[in-house]
Amino acid sequence: VIVETWADYEDTPLKYVQRAWSNSGCGKQSTRMTLTVTSDGILLRPKTLFKKPEPVRFDLSKISTCLFGGEVDPRLFCWFSKHRVENVDDSTPSYEMRGHCVLCKTPELALTITTKLYEVFTSAYAEYKRGRMRNNSDGNCF
Repeated sequence: VIVETWADYEDTPLKYVQRAWSNSGCGKQSTRMTLTVTSDGILLRPKTLFKKPEPVRFDLSKISTCLFGGEVDPRLFCWFSKHRVENVDDSTPSYEMRGHCVLCKTPELALTITTKLYEVFTSAYAEYKRGRMRNNSDGNCF
């Protein structure tokens, strides 16, 4: 997994993926992990022999976009998510966008993961709209 903060908001997601890929030495500086797409988002589990570390969760509500690396490397699956950053001088938290890339075994797997996450997004949005319409038909507004 290649993880890097997406600091330049003027970059496109593809430019970010190109930069992250080259900064990682084309995947040489990465950690083996297991990725699972759930109805709540993405779950990453580091692959270790000794102890079972806690999985890293990326909530669906904080993921802004996902794509597969096509031009850069078709085996890449990438997503961007909002992370809370604690400010030392200020008590109010701020947020930053972070990009995450996973090098899959095959291009088909990267495309399958991207498609699956898109389906989860679509399903969650449809459920949100149904709930909103149900609340509005009850006379409740929000």
